[in-house]
Amino acid sequence: MRFLLKKLWLLVAVVLLFELTACKKTAQSPPLKIFPDYIAKGYVEISSKDGVSRYSFSEKRIDGKVEAEFIKGTRKIKLTKEDGNVLLDGKNIKSIAQDIFLDYYIDKLINAEKYSIVTEQNQTIVTLELKGDIRYLHFYFVNRELKKIGVIYQDKRFMKTIYLTEYKKYRKG
Repeated sequence: MRFLLKKLWLLVAVVLLFELTACKKTAQSPPLKIFPDYIAKGYVEISSKDGVSRYSFSEKRIDGKVEAEFIKGTRKIKLTKEDGNVLLDGKNIKSIAQDIFLDYYIDKLINAEKYSIVTEQNQTIVTLELKGDIRYLHFYFVNRELKKIGVIYQDKRFMKTIYLTEYKKYRKG
């Protein structure tokens, strides 16, 4: 009996040692750079069986207000999102999807309760599994900086990839 008790204590000590070293490694890894207020620029590719569509965007989010500009060819559209309303030239547009804005995806990542993380060398991929039209979100980080977001829809008719050429924290002044 005494032999089994010693083995049990040894097992508990080993398990605690592994758990503590795992916590230490997690605490030492620097955080990924996600900003609630940001300035971002990039482009979006939407792939479907019909081909690939591409447009550029620039977006600024400050204290929950989002100002965005979308450019495709010679067309430019400027939208503002505030208090859940999307405005075009001061008029509320109710038919536009919220997932056109980068802030939709940033909020999903910030508020995620369940996610998986894969890290290899200087790259990290964070995956969220959602319910609804969007099935998976993949956030790709290089050197802790957000570079790309992959959006996979439930019906798999198309896939959206958001490439960030600039993503930085908004600083007043």
